[in-house]
Amino acid sequence: MKDFIRLDFKALDPYQRFAYKEMMQWCTKTNKNPGWINTLTSGFQQKFNKFIPAKVHKAIDKTIKEMIQFLMMGTRFIAPAPQQLQHLKLIEDKVAVRISNHKWTATAEGGLTGAGGFLWSLADFPLLLGIKIKLLQDIAAFFGMDGKDPNEKVFLLLVLQVAFSSDKIRKETLHKIIHFEAAKQQWQLHPDDVDWHTLQQQYRDYLDIAKLLQMMPLIGAAVGSWANYRLMKRLGHFALQCYRIRYFQAYGQQQLAGASTEISRPS
Repeated sequence: MKDFIRLDFKALDPYQRFAYKEMMQWCTKTNKNPGWINTLTSGFQQKFNKFIPAKVHKAIDKTIKEMIQFLMMGTRFIAPAPQQLQHLKLIEDKVAVRISNHKWTATAEGGLTGAGGFLWSLADFPLLLGIKIKLLQDIAAFFGMDGKDPNEKVFLLLVLQVAFSSDKIRKETLHKIIHFEAAKQQWQLHPDDVDWHTLQQQYRDYLDIAKLLQMMPLIGAAVGSWANYRLMKRLGHFALQCYRIRYFQAYGQQQLAGASTEISRPS
């Protein structure tokens, strides 16, 4: 884990050092083996999922895949173009504002659909998913990534999975994120290559309890607002760490390239 980014820490400015340390702490925590509570919960969910027929799982996989791809196609028309912001502090200030905006939008949406009872709560799933994807595309753009690129769509799905999955899958997905740039150089990545079954099952299992409570009378609005706020806050934090990984990997490569130029330059 310590060798996936090579850079001169002393050459970083104070904010870059803060961001780097926070990112590394997050990586270390995410890379830990699953705790017994998470293992027990995942075991119960896996046993429950086995009772669901394979045809149903395939239908859910297809539905979520088509829903996400539709949302990606729709939001690309309103997603900002990749920005060339030089300083990390400026990038993350803009990211923080965008996370806050989307977080409160999702909070209001959760309260509204939760207040409407069972049928309205069903609409929360695609609405919230759309807000999440739009947030991820916005964050990607601030870090200079093109959301229309198939590679970046795959990365977006990895970020979504690392935020909403069991400890075991989260750890596996973190390693895919760390090695994403190397994989991208070796072959063209495409959303069709994503393990949609794992993605939808992990995402669905993570949201199950909160979203079931949201459908209950009287408490639905409060639960919907609280759940959506927490989910968007979590997604924003996780997405920031994931894009920091790529930022510092690129920054380290630039440092090495600059050092190589200095060494090769004749005296």
